[in-house]
Amino acid sequence: MQSSDARRLLLGYLLLNASIGIAVGMTQLALPLFAFHLGASPAEIGVMRAVAGAGLLLTAIPAGLLNDRFGSQAMFHIGNVAGILCCLMLPSIQALSLLLFALGAEGVARSVKFNALSSSFYRALPLIGVDKVGWSRASFSIGLGFVGPLLGGALVGRGDFAVVFFLAAAIQLVPSLIFARLAPMRRKGASAPERLGVRGAARAYAGLLAHRDVPAALGAEAISAGCFNIFNAFIGVAVTTELAMPAWKAGLFVGAEGVAYIFALFLLGRLAQRHGYRAVALSGLALLSLALTGVSLSSGEEVLIGFSALLGVGLGLLNLAAATRAATLPGEKGKVAALFSTAVSVGIVVAPIYAGIVATFCGCRAVFIAFVPTCLLLAAYTASRRADVPLEEDEAPETA
Repeated sequence: MQSSDARRLLLGYLLLNASIGIAVGMTQLALPLFAFHLGASPAEIGVMRAVAGAGLLLTAIPAGLLNDRFGSQAMFHIGNVAGILCCLMLPSIQALSLLLFALGAEGVARSVKFNALSSSFYRALPLIGVDKVGWSRASFSIGLGFVGPLLGGALVGRGDFAVVFFLAAAIQLVPSLIFARLAPMRRKGASAPERLGVRGAARAYAGLLAHRDVPAALGAEAISAGCFNIFNAFIGVAVTTELAMPAWKAGLFVGAEGVAYIFALFLLGRLAQRHGYRAVALSGLALLSLALTGVSLSSGEEVLIGFSALLGVGLGLLNLAAATRAATLPGEKGKVAALFSTAVSVGIVVAPIYAGIVATFCGCRAVFIAFVPTCLLLAAYTASRRADVPLEEDEAPETA
């Protein structure tokens, strides 16, 4: 039975992540259309997405060091304010070069904010319960995949790009208000961490990588982030150009994948905690491989919906395995969050490039099955490691 503080803390993180997801979902839907309005080509729009991902990738590790030094409270508000300013800049931009700069800056701000949020959530898990490690990402996905795009689409349909960006900026004030109220409920450390130089930071990250299953968990984060992005990016093009389905049916497949993913994160956390990293990760990779193969080779609408939902479950299991591993790592949570955020960013940046090459030579439907060998390689690596014991018997979560 959770205490009232634990329930309040959990509710706060759910609302915080959902509001961030809404703001991100609105801007991600509006930005490609806004860039097209400014005269961007499809290739330039792709470069813009890569720039934002590169901002996340290049600053994840420094953000972790800053977070451990100055605290998640300060770094979250700095990152959030910077993100709000980037949103407020967007309506006045008339040149693609300035838009690229703004998106890169927004990627840096998001990296700082997400690192602070993740590390704070990891510290709170001993009170909330490690089995709820996926709830944070699930609530973010509700805002990112459903509420944000619906709200942004309704406004963009009226041509109100400025309203979208201003509203997204206003919504981002909510997380700061919530995060400030969460702070008193978190236990404070006895002392501030020591300052680390470049060598000290490298040793600290090397120490994290030496822990059981961490390299495999980082691979799982990269693969799940990459597959999530390429499915959402290519399924619409694949079913309309190669299966002659109407465009609106792509929403059925994306919706089935998104709903299954969210339900997996909410409902299967106890399973991930009970059975350990290897069993859960291998199950997720098996479902992911089967689903990607099915999406590539199937042509019936009902079958595609089924495989899309199976993909969501597989991605959810992989995310739970990796997130549970991250939450149970000892040490300063800023560095832990930075390490796993870097893996996510690698998947976001590398997967679209690989998918684009495959689509150019083999067609869009081949993109999905092209990721199966990567899943199988990671599964082989994971299976080759020594047998797991349940995570809580190996390394208990930090009591923060």
